[in-house]
Amino acid sequence: KLDQRTPVRAAVLTTDGVWHVSGNWIDAAGGGCSAPPVSRVKGDWADHLGEMHGAAWVLSGTQTRLRVTLRHPMDTGLVENIAAYNIERVTVTSSAGTPLADLQVFGAVAEDPAFTFIVDDAKGPLSIAARDSSGLEFDGVVTPRSAALAAK
Repeated sequence: KLDQRTPVRAAVLTTDGVWHVSGNWIDAAGGGCSAPPVSRVKGDWADHLGEMHGAAWVLSGTQTRLRVTLRHPMDTGLVENIAAYNIERVTVTSSAGTPLADLQVFGAVAEDPAFTFIVDDAKGPLSIAARDSSGLEFDGVVTPRSAALAAK
């Protein structure tokens, strides 16, 4: 949630011990962190909290691309009378229960955030679990090459 043009940087440590660091300038249309999320303005955020939509595609041999969108206001805590409230962790496991990805999120990244993962050895349905800063847990399953995500 940005209020003005600003640089955004990311650092990721992969399991092979390599850090990947990158950045880019992001343009913002205004409002940013001090504007309430659209879902708060509409008033329906609680009715859809935790809904997931996703898809997974086999890229090559052993790699699968997974993209999951999670309905969540991801409040920054910078709007008057609205406390910080965000997704803190997203995990992906194989149908056999093998951990494939574990993402820790520190702060609000975007209202209704979309997360993209490239995972190895994904055979069969992938389980997605998320936890927010209030301790609520959300989960779902997506099958590679399918755009449907079904709640468990």
